[in-house]
Amino acid sequence: MKGIGLFPMQMMSRAIVTASLLLFIIMLFSPAGRSFAGGQWFVNTSAQVTKGDYIFDGSTTAYYFYGGLRYQSDRWSVSLSLPLIAQRDDLVTYTGGIFLPTGGMHHTDNDMVDRFGGGMMGGHSEWNDEENMHGMSPFSNLNYGLGDLYLYSELLLLREQASLPSLSLNTQVKVPTANRSKNYGTGVYDYGLGLTVRKSMNSFLLFANVGFLVIGDPADVTFNDPVTFGLGFGKFFNQGRSSLVLYYQSYSEILPGYQPPSQISLGYYFHIFRTLTISTVALAGMSDTSPNVSFLSGLQVGL
Repeated sequence: MKGIGLFPMQMMSRAIVTASLLLFIIMLFSPAGRSFAGGQWFVNTSAQVTKGDYIFDGSTTAYYFYGGLRYQSDRWSVSLSLPLIAQRDDLVTYTGGIFLPTGGMHHTDNDMVDRFGGGMMGGHSEWNDEENMHGMSPFSNLNYGLGDLYLYSELLLLREQASLPSLSLNTQVKVPTANRSKNYGTGVYDYGLGLTVRKSMNSFLLFANVGFLVIGDPADVTFNDPVTFGLGFGKFFNQGRSSLVLYYQSYSEILPGYQPPSQISLGYYFHIFRTLTISTVALAGMSDTSPNVSFLSGLQVGL
């Protein structure tokens, strides 16, 4: 159970997150919100492969294929994303917008498995051995299913000026649409609230964000609700048509007794046309609860 001393703070945090989301939704559909009209719809699609040892003895790999929509105006944006998941075991869950080594948290006590062993006591190294012996495809014997639906939004609070950075409010909500029996999700809602500061200098961009996540607890696992922090640096090329972005992100403790997630990523973005963008992101984990590596390739098309 979460500590009694933290209960009032968590209740207050949930209230702040809920109130902020409600106010933002009201603003979007109010006359003031509609005055920001004039934006554009985009279709997003991407594929991601994530591999890591995490807290297990052997490595585990997950494949995610995302589809989504995004609306962008000059002051705000909203987007939704729903992944198709392919994975062989049930050791890792994507929740709160991050991959976490949750193991067999969805199993009952009668399953007689380690809660963080996923019924395999330390990973699927036996699968790796079988692949090496028989030359199996990495896509063999995968289980498929839909993941959780994510809704993201961003509101520009202050525009960037000559000596001042811009300030934006960010929110996220996870709707539990994933199959919990396969550990594709926790079966409960997650919420997030944060602030992002950006400052451009010629062809360079500096940005930082801080936020708070309320990660819903399933029946048999208790997560700590983490504070998040990120710091990034970007460089634009070809008159802004392409860019490189280096980003570091860390969290406070989520799984009690384990290192908090921490990772660094490098992304390349290229605008082929004004309404067509491709992206490639490589990520390296820096803690035991982060994936060792992850690669993502995406496409965004304006409608």
